[in-house]
Amino acid sequence: MGFFDWIKGKSSSDEGSFAALQERAVERPLVTGLVQYQAGELVDATPEPLLERARLADFFREGGLAPVAPDTFDRMTAGWDVASWRRLALALFALNVRGGLAEDLALLARDRDVEQFVREGFIDLVEATDLLTMDILADSGVRSEEFARHLYIRLGITPSGETLAESIEKLEKLDYANLLEEAERAKGSAEERMAYLRKLQEEQEAQMGRRSKW
Repeated sequence: MGFFDWIKGKSSSDEGSFAALQERAVERPLVTGLVQYQAGELVDATPEPLLERARLADFFREGGLAPVAPDTFDRMTAGWDVASWRRLALALFALNVRGGLAEDLALLARDRDVEQFVREGFIDLVEATDLLTMDILADSGVRSEEFARHLYIRLGITPSGETLAESIEKLEKLDYANLLEEAERAKGSAEERMAYLRKLQEEQEAQMGRRSKW
């Protein structure tokens, strides 16, 4: 199931209505700048899986919650490549630097068991954002915003001044996969399709008031 199908299905149930999800959400400033900066630092990095697992576990312990068992986490991340671990490292960095993560996790996870929370908030995030490489994130404020919004929505955080519905709508408009699909449908050579993708990206950057390094 795609992310937008998942969140819309989750929000359409009686227990997970938009109103209920919004009520449980924590409102925090978006961390786009942190994501873009750290993505540049992670372009050539090789994160250590044991260290990333320990970092995530520490966040939960600091919030007074028991982390997922190591063997459970290892099963969740089985088969991950280095790019996947970079995306997890990026998510953990952004949340940690933002501050208040431990308190947020305790609040956000209160209606979900920790294993479900880790699966939906971190594992699914990493696996759903495979198109967003560190190079792309470091190069584009819009793509960094897309990653940050994915992270927030999956954890139950809304950017300051936005409702959950507004946050989902903005993320859906940013979806990089849609840009790639539109470029693939364009006629012409590979070079012409790439040029068209750059044009689409530049238009999106302009609409969001940001510029990439294309």
